[in-house]
Amino acid sequence: MARQPVKKLFKKTSQTIFLNNICLTSILHKSGFYYHYQPTPGGKRMRQSLTLMTWLVLLAVLGCADQHAKNKQAALDRWQTSRAQITTNLARQQFEGGQLKKAAVTVHDALSINPEYAPAHLLLGRISLEQDKLTQARDSFNTSLQLNPRLTQAHYFLGILYERRNEPDKAFQHYQLAWQAEKDNLPYLLAMVEAKAAQGHFQQALSLLLEHVAEAEHNASIYITAGNILSRQQQHDEALKMYRKAHQLNPDNTAIKEMLAFALHRTAGHAEEALLLFQELSDQLQDPLRPTPWVYHLAMGDCYMELGQFHQAQRCFERVSEQDSLNPLAWTRLAQAVLARENLDRARQCAQKALTLNPDDPDALMVLGYVSLKQKNYLQGENILRRIIETDKQNGLAYCLLGQCLAAQNKNEQAKNCYSQALKIDPHDALAQKLLTGRIKP
Repeated sequence: MARQPVKKLFKKTSQTIFLNNICLTSILHKSGFYYHYQPTPGGKRMRQSLTLMTWLVLLAVLGCADQHAKNKQAALDRWQTSRAQITTNLARQQFEGGQLKKAAVTVHDALSINPEYAPAHLLLGRISLEQDKLTQARDSFNTSLQLNPRLTQAHYFLGILYERRNEPDKAFQHYQLAWQAEKDNLPYLLAMVEAKAAQGHFQQALSLLLEHVAEAEHNASIYITAGNILSRQQQHDEALKMYRKAHQLNPDNTAIKEMLAFALHRTAGHAEEALLLFQELSDQLQDPLRPTPWVYHLAMGDCYMELGQFHQAQRCFERVSEQDSLNPLAWTRLAQAVLARENLDRARQCAQKALTLNPDDPDALMVLGYVSLKQKNYLQGENILRRIIETDKQNGLAYCLLGQCLAAQNKNEQAKNCYSQALKIDPHDALAQKLLTGRIKP
């Protein structure tokens, strides 16, 4: 039998088969794959076997090519991620060094390398937050969370952002999400507690904090936060206990020592201890170029007033008035100190100075009203004291002094009404009782 001509594989099939977007027919043609056959009984089976072998070889070749492409892309992705990470680390160093503009440029370089690198978006958000670009910061933090939902720092910084926008509810939500993801992260817990307190839920905030005291009992921060919340609730005795614990844990920390000193200053009966701490703080700040903060002198003056050491108090308040002559509180305190030393003329001058800076200062008005009473300017004293009562109807002392001014003008019934009103405000007001019963004469 004559030899048959060479025939192309799949000649009888007109359909073109595509595999992995490559034309199979084209590949076979270009590969020059032909075969000869003889019309034998087993010829049909041989053709089928040959077709199957061709498919297997072709699939193997294409599979290897596809895997090679995938490996190449994966290597490229790793390289791009590494470059983005290195660039982001450089941007972070610039950010921590205060070079915000350089850091912003560098982090944008990182994102041009890999736009889906979540830490770069997080850092860009922090830079924007530091620059007070709150909308841009929010968008960057949200993008970082979309790319990596486990990036809990983004929730923490979103909490800070919403606190700045005076949205404590949203701040609390993000702090809570951050803390739930990392419950051993104490700053997240403290931020969540402070946000709850900012909502006005002081007791809930305190309860939440105290639930976790055992987990961080050797960390002063948890006691400081508790002390701050208690102080805002005017629970100064309880707050003082918390500040003491914080100070015991970290006795050399200046900030904690200062908090304890002011807590002692706010709590009655601790003036001597407060003075010692303020003196220590002042000694630590001995620097001719940096005078002791006026708030220390002001607090020390208050302590001396409580101890009855009026001359020392006067010296402290004079230092405050020298450091900040436009501070009305300094002049009011100085007026009170010199009044306690019975220097009526100077007390009047200081009170008037305070009132030029703050016309509605009730303490300065009280000094001026008392001086007017002592200097027998009864009508002037009456007018000043009525002015105090108009804005503070629960001021028992103002009623007592007003009663004395009225009695000195022979307005006895009005005077008795004032003393009675003072006793309604405070039934244990000894001065009002003595004035009403005539044991003290106006």
